[in-house]
Amino acid sequence: MDHLLRATAAAETRHFWFHGFRHFVTPLLERASGGRRDLRLLDCGCGTGNNLELLGRFGRAYGFDLTFSGLQFGRECGRTRLARASVGDMPFPGAAFDIATSFDVLYSLPDPVEQAAVREMFRVLRPGGWAIINTAAMDMLKGDHSVLGHEVRRYS
Repeated sequence: MDHLLRATAAAETRHFWFHGFRHFVTPLLERASGGRRDLRLLDCGCGTGNNLELLGRFGRAYGFDLTFSGLQFGRECGRTRLARASVGDMPFPGAAFDIATSFDVLYSLPDPVEQAAVREMFRVLRPGGWAIINTAAMDMLKGDHSVLGHEVRRYS
């Protein structure tokens, strides 16, 4: 996982996939925000925390990840609203966030942790809050990243 995070940290600002991903997810965030810019957002499994800049356009963004190296890369880039925690057991109070995101995390979790992660995302959301989840789909798109990311499943 450290190798994948090292490579991810190097590619996040320039690789086409990350540009495309942000282009895809921004309209979802716009819709979820309802035009507000004073929201509290939580990125569940934030890796290096690179997406906090995008989320920060809509309010105060926080991120957490289980991997020390991802958080270390994020902190080296000046990201401060990062914590070390598990998506299956979030150390945040209930109903504390307007938007919870999880980008390319759930597909690498064992079934019980995946289910706990989704429950936790909804627990930390305020009433009327939004969960925005991106995850791997279509078996035919498996590749090296699937192996490096310890992919457990793909969704349809």
